[in-house]
Amino acid sequence: MRKKVLSEIAVYGGKVEMPKGFEIDRKKIIADILNAGAEVTKPPKNSIIYYRAKDCELSGSRALDMLDTYVREHINLEHGLRVVRKKTFGNTYQPNEQSFLRHQVYPEQLHNSPDFTMIYTAEVAQHSSTLIIEYDDNKKVGLSCHIPLETNHFYMFPATQKYMISLNQSTHINCLLTTTYELAPS
Repeated sequence: MRKKVLSEIAVYGGKVEMPKGFEIDRKKIIADILNAGAEVTKPPKNSIIYYRAKDCELSGSRALDMLDTYVREHINLEHGLRVVRKKTFGNTYQPNEQSFLRHQVYPEQLHNSPDFTMIYTAEVAQHSSTLIIEYDDNKKVGLSCHIPLETNHFYMFPATQKYMISLNQSTHINCLLTTTYELAPS
């Protein structure tokens, strides 16, 4: 009997562990996000949930390039995927703030869409927020995977998957970086 996998939805990730002396400057990444215009605003009074809608596109910096290199090399060495960075943006999440449910593909231009979405947690209060990824498993539709966010971790998954960052249940600001990737040409 044979088995051939036709499709797979994988979530890659883990802690970003750089050699001593070559650590990624998370403070620089946070500053880049804030300087790019990620407003730090308070939710309206009497509001239970406030949605963060603005993505702040980032240009390159040494810290961003180091993170990108780490992710690309890790994914290639561990899983045989060669990817190229497409777009990078950042978001901040205040207490009682969450993202919208979204994906990173352009349905009318699939050939120009990224293949993967990567979330990097530059700073996240402990037990404050979750990455929620929606998926289907054949006839089982509307399933979701809940991954607790931890500081200095990355999470990479197919860009076609809808995802969101859950409500920030802490009193601190959570700062996340998103990078989209496409498969490198063979």
